[in-house]
Amino acid sequence: MLSDASATDVAQKLLAAWNARDLDGFVALLADDVEWYDPAMPEPPARGREAVRAFAEDVLEAFPDVRYEIQPPMCNASDGSRCAVAAQRFLAYFARRRNRKKL
Repeated sequence: MLSDASATDVAQKLLAAWNARDLDGFVALLADDVEWYDPAMPEPPARGREAVRAFAEDVLEAFPDVRYEIQPPMCNASDGSRCAVAAQRFLAYFARRRNRKKL
């Protein structure tokens, strides 16, 4: 449950940290037990801060100039505890990975 900040405020802070490439600040805004869903994930959700950070690092490696913009509306729980960003704009060019890991 959020205390001083509403879910919308946290979403805006997450967006600002992401766009500034401040991954420490980005994951610090997340709950320890966060479940992160993203359509780009091969197997959602990412569970926990470290998993979300790993996903973010992969995205930034593939798209170093990525920038997110939130498009309205943002859906909020009536108590302000959660929100879903249903519409977003992803602006980036794809970068070829140099040291691709062999699976």
